[in-house]
Amino acid sequence: SVLYWWRIGMLRRNATCIVAALIIVAASQFWQRPMRGACPPPAVAVRPVVPPVNDVASPSPAPMRRTPAPEDVRRLATPKAPAAVNADGDSCYESTRQQYLEYDAYAQRGRKLREAHGPLRIIAFSRLWVPPLHGTGGMQYHALHLYSQLAAEGHLVHVLVTGGPSGHKTLSFDVDSTSLELTTARDPAKARLSVHQVPSDKNGEYSETWFDGLLLKTRELNASVGGFHVAHSESWAGVPNAYLLGLPMAVTWHGSMLDWFRNEMNLIVHNFRMKGKMPGEHIAGRMKSLGASVAYEAYMLLTVPHHIVISDSAADDLKELNLVEADRVHLIYNGVNPSNFKPNPAARGPFLQRHGVRDGDDVF
Repeated sequence: SVLYWWRIGMLRRNATCIVAALIIVAASQFWQRPMRGACPPPAVAVRPVVPPVNDVASPSPAPMRRTPAPEDVRRLATPKAPAAVNADGDSCYESTRQQYLEYDAYAQRGRKLREAHGPLRIIAFSRLWVPPLHGTGGMQYHALHLYSQLAAEGHLVHVLVTGGPSGHKTLSFDVDSTSLELTTARDPAKARLSVHQVPSDKNGEYSETWFDGLLLKTRELNASVGGFHVAHSESWAGVPNAYLLGLPMAVTWHGSMLDWFRNEMNLIVHNFRMKGKMPGEHIAGRMKSLGASVAYEAYMLLTVPHHIVISDSAADDLKELNLVEADRVHLIYNGVNPSNFKPNPAARGPFLQRHGVRDGDDVF
């Protein structure tokens, strides 16, 4: 049924038929889906993948495969305190700690490669940036911190973001290697981090105008820097041009349109069962739009060789809902800058006491 409605939809370019196919998928897959546990499965530490570098003679590191967790640790269980050890001899605390140790070891390996072969030249794509170009939000700060950190490590980073039909800016920054604080570059030509607005039909939104402009701007910058080594995209931003760019590409996904579609389906079912409320014209139009986005996302998931996700649930969605192969999904948690966030032992006791928390209590 899915293939039939999908084919009819594509032949007629009819999003309604595509939505019908997705509804069948939703009915068969999403409802009564088991809940996820509070912890990542033990002993499944994953390393990020360093894409191959064009002018580096040494082979690039091979991607780490995520070992499937045994069935007994995937079942929903009562969360335990960090010190409690499960039947496999691993705790949630230990598995998370091990994952971060793996990250650190991989970072050290990356530094050695950089020392031997020099920094990378990176082109990055993000629909949004922080103020003054756009508003605040999770993806904006993820892009800001990721690209600031790369620049602070010595890499050259150019980020392309959306701009209005006219009046677009280029911002060039110097990055403090300790605090990651950005300051306006004294010499834009020597800036390690540059953010370029590329015109779109509307600032902050995808459009064919923007995707075409990205390709032209990338080629212009590529010639000026002597060739980029690798491309990175925040969600969809750079994916439509992946093949045309001719660069190794990785994408960080902040969520799944298929998951969003599922949530909307659950809301429709809830309103019908609990309130007897039928979906109106507004909901039908919204589902049609989401259905087109899901189809677009499915294409992009097939296009990109390596997918970075920021949470266990996002990794599960890509593998279980979108059917992306496990060895193409790489879990990298969002980091915290220890220069800005540090334990404060003097404040700990009074804070816990003020909130009625005793030493040894578990806080959820």
